[in-house]
Amino acid sequence: MVRYSLLLSGLLILAACSSTHLDDSPTENKVSKIASNNPNPKQNTLSYIRAYLLTGNVKKAEALFNSIENIEESAQASLLEAELNAAKGDSIEAQRAFLAALNNKQFDLQLNKQFVSENLLDYFCAEHKWPALEGYGEALLKNLSTASASHTELSPSPSNTKPFHNQAISQIGLCFFDQQHWQQASYWLDKLDIKQLNDPSVYLALARLHIIKQQFSAAAELMKSYETSKVKVDAKTLWDAIEVYIALNQAAQVNKYGEHLYSLFPNNEYTRKYIIFSRRQQRRALALQQSEPDQPSSKTVKQPIDIESNPLPLTVAKQASNSSLHTVPEPSDSTQYHVMKKGQTLYRLSKTYAVLIGDLLRWNPNLRVDDIPLGTRIRVSE
Repeated sequence: MVRYSLLLSGLLILAACSSTHLDDSPTENKVSKIASNNPNPKQNTLSYIRAYLLTGNVKKAEALFNSIENIEESAQASLLEAELNAAKGDSIEAQRAFLAALNNKQFDLQLNKQFVSENLLDYFCAEHKWPALEGYGEALLKNLSTASASHTELSPSPSNTKPFHNQAISQIGLCFFDQQHWQQASYWLDKLDIKQLNDPSVYLALARLHIIKQQFSAAAELMKSYETSKVKVDAKTLWDAIEVYIALNQAAQVNKYGEHLYSLFPNNEYTRKYIIFSRRQQRRALALQQSEPDQPSSKTVKQPIDIESNPLPLTVAKQASNSSLHTVPEPSDSTQYHVMKKGQTLYRLSKTYAVLIGDLLRWNPNLRVDDIPLGTRIRVSE
């Protein structure tokens, strides 16, 4: 009898557990049940909506969002409404909801305002709201297409709106580019009107994307536009340029940008990438010289390098041993050396002896840039 009672109890428990999992979607009924045990039911509902938007399920997110009352009282709800409207492709309502969130009197109490950009696209990008970014971009493209189709002599020219659309679409493309979402970045940046471009960041991003597609001539032309339009740089921008020039086998430009990277951002992660890259090329050059002592030094690789199939910083492994990236000339009687003293750095040495930091690294392949002991003897000339 006891055995049958235990069996019956187990079956009842199993049936009860199964019934709680019949519907895994956060419907209004389920949310209301959770809300009864949750001191902040609206916050719980907003979490469900965010999860739906994250997975691209806009319809369920909208249905659940419509069940919320007094949306205007919550800055978080207004931000979520902006994200939802953008994902639906309604850019105007997305902007309206975003401005409502920024103007909400409770904003500072509910959110840390300093961490929320006053630009809607910046906010979507910083928070990785990919469906919202793409929906907003598609709305811009649709609006531009509609304006072009309905243009008459009496109506404003759609070309007046193109600069704004170009700026917004380039912002979306660069956001995907910075996160290395190459396919999405290429999709959006290819939508731009090249004739109206004047953003060096876009030229550089397009050049990098053309390298991935192995369209090297187009990448070289875009880098010319980048060189003539750039006004300021950061560490990532310098590294992106180095990647492109490595793939194009332009050693002089690689050294130039590497020098800028090391001198302007000595402790940056991208500077460390460049240092690692330089050291690897030095070791490869030495190994190549030792394995082919009788081969003429004029042997070069003329074809550009595919940085997708051969990822950086390993892209120039097959370059010639006489490349200025990694040639290590033998010291002569006139070679100069310097003994490191307290407070001295490679950057100061490069200025003192009028040489590049890349040359110092090339002449001293065993040097540890981030840890140079006092008294180290460093070669500072050919």
